[in-house]
Amino acid sequence: MRIWIVLPLLVLVLVCGASLATMAGYKLFPEPDLQAQLEFQNFRLPSGFDLDPEEISGELSAELSARAQQDFAIRTLLGTDGQSKVADLVVPRLLNTSVIRRLIADVDSLGTVLSVAEYKGLVIGQVRNSGDSPMEDVALILPGAVLAESVEGQGLAVSAPEPELQSIEFGTLAAGETVNFNVWFNVVPDPSSPEFANSVRLGAARGIDGNVAIFGHHDWFGRSLEVVSWARWTTAAILGLALIGAFTALSYQLIGVYRPARRQG
Repeated sequence: MRIWIVLPLLVLVLVCGASLATMAGYKLFPEPDLQAQLEFQNFRLPSGFDLDPEEISGELSAELSARAQQDFAIRTLLGTDGQSKVADLVVPRLLNTSVIRRLIADVDSLGTVLSVAEYKGLVIGQVRNSGDSPMEDVALILPGAVLAESVEGQGLAVSAPEPELQSIEFGTLAAGETVNFNVWFNVVPDPSSPEFANSVRLGAARGIDGNVAIFGHHDWFGRSLEVVSWARWTTAAILGLALIGAFTALSYQLIGVYRPARRQG
């Protein structure tokens, strides 16, 4: 048996088999009980998505002034002169730009609408405790995160022990519990950056380290395989044929080990 023939064939069998298993979604190596999957996306809004205090002030003032001039009850109570003062002086005074700006800042729902315009990135994620016991103080470090909530709409705390080191806090995860969540960023995160990827960490109390799988790399070799089905099947077929050929050749070489004496006789 020639070792320089058998060894490359064995390596080829292992590589092709591992590649096919990975494409089929099988896990080849043991993984931690605490796992997270993150899919990064750009968060874009239609142009002009904003609340302009001056525009709102002008529209409201014009609308209320017109109503004040036409309202019969105001005319009856204040007279024609009083009605004109309400329309020309009172309404513009109460609905000026600074008042509208403070109103937007004070009303939580309006502030939420405005904050959406500042979001640039989105992460759709999942955290799972696949172990047999609960895990406490589960947290995911995601630099740049500004808002996080579960898919059910429950807010998740975002802490920042350091200025550029934001952490999503999940609390306690029961055994087998999975949390699906969304995270928004004011900047566009680059998951392909080694510096960013190395900063993403998952852990829990008692020194438990988790595993984080990052999806959504925008520039990577072979990304078209995600959308071109025939290319995926072609790649799988090539790997399958290479596996069959290498396995057949390896078997032939191994079988030859047990028949040397017969060949010599």
